[in-house]
Amino acid sequence: MEFDVKRYVTVFYEGEGIVAASIKSNELVLLTEILRLGLSPNEHEDYNMSALSVACKYGNLAAISILLNFGATVHGTPYEDSAPIYYAIMRDDVEAVCKLLENGASVEYTPSNEGAQPFTYAMSAGMKALMIRALSGEVGEAEPAS
Repeated sequence: MEFDVKRYVTVFYEGEGIVAASIKSNELVLLTEILRLGLSPNEHEDYNMSALSVACKYGNLAAISILLNFGATVHGTPYEDSAPIYYAIMRDDVEAVCKLLENGASVEYTPSNEGAQPFTYAMSAGMKALMIRALSGEVGEAEPAS
């Protein structure tokens, strides 16, 4: 399939980068193509958030997978205050958290605005169970109890 740039021009929002805009508008073909053409999956565009953090913040699991496949770091970038896993935990997005953990994200220590560990952000019983399993090394083996 040939990539048609003109078709995707409408996904841009004033002042927003192409990666963040493609994630927020769920334009996965555009996201894949710009990464394939060489744009780094670790670009920081949206309020200095990495593309992976944007995908986690907006709950775009498909974009998370694409970014990880193209080498996005699960630990965020030096420009970020919070790592991507925080955004997934705050959304109570168990699937996204599992995907991040399976790709090397840490629940033991990740710097955040408040200096808290990701575990402290887990609110639901399911997310807390997932965090406990992650801390014990049992990531992604079964669905957490609700």
